[in-house]
Amino acid sequence: MIWGMALEGFKEHPILGWGQENFNFVFNKYYNPGMYAQEPWFDRAHNVFFDWLIVGGILGLLAYLSLFATAIYLLWFRIGTWSVTSKSILTGLLAGYFFQNLFVFDNLISYIMFFSVIGYIHSISTKDNVFKKASEIIERIAGKFRGNNTLEIVITPLIIIAVIEKKFIYLVYMNI
Repeated sequence: MIWGMALEGFKEHPILGWGQENFNFVFNKYYNPGMYAQEPWFDRAHNVFFDWLIVGGILGLLAYLSLFATAIYLLWFRIGTWSVTSKSILTGLLAGYFFQNLFVFDNLISYIMFFSVIGYIHSISTKDNVFKKASEIIERIAGKFRGNNTLEIVITPLIIIAVIEKKFIYLVYMNI
C-alpha cells in the first residue's frame, strides 16, 4: 500500500521529486484508508528505490543507481590484479545490499557499510594513479631546483619526508 502511495507521489513530481524528508506530504496526500488498522503514519516508503523517487525524482534515483553501476564497473573493468573470487565476493556484497533495499530503508549503519565497500573499491582502482601523479609532481618540483646546491640540500629531504609520510598514511589506511 505504501509503495502505491509512493508511486502516485512520484507521478506528481517525476523529475526532481519532493525533496529530503518530505515523504509525509506524499503519505498525507495519497493516504490509503486500508491502512487504518496499521501504524498511524510512515516516514518512508520502506523501499530505498521508491524513497529516492520521492526524494529526488528520476534524477535522484539514477544518481543513486549510478553508485552501484560505477562500483561494478571499477570492480570488473578497472581492477585487473584481483582474482575472480575477490571480485565476486564484493559483487555479492553489493547485490545483497541492493536486494535488501527493496524491503527496508537505509539508516546510518547500512550507509556506512555501503560507502565503505564502494570507497574500498574506488581506492583500489585508483591506487596506481595516485602514486604516479605524486611522483610526477615531485619530479617537477625537484627539476626546478636542480643546479642550486643550497636548495637541493634543503628541499630534497623535505620532499622525501613528505612522500614517505604520505605513503605511510596511505598504507596504514589501506590495511585497516
